[in-house]
Amino acid sequence: MYDHHLRSFTPEEQAFLQDLAAIIIDDLELRLMILHWKQAQEYSEFQSRHDALTGLPNRMLLLDRAEQAYSRPSITARPSVCWSWICKVVPVLRTSS
Repeated sequence: MYDHHLRSFTPEEQAFLQDLAAIIIDDLELRLMILHWKQAQEYSEFQSRHDALTGLPNRMLLLDRAEQAYSRPSITARPSVCWSWICKVVPVLRTSS
């Protein structure tokens, strides 16, 4: 129960509380490191499957999705894929005003 009186701890209790605090801090730091590692991994995976300039999906993502679609069992039919080719790319020049 909480009271308003200050409590003094014995040296053994102080050592125990310090050890307990160190364990909790170590656990929190480990969880934070794992969280940062997972975020970096997700970002790296996103970057590998999307164009760096536009953020649009790239060929790796298309191939991954096609592999997933073809490996999934289907009751009715296999998925179809429509390929389109860009025949002519017109360069766009930007001029500074």
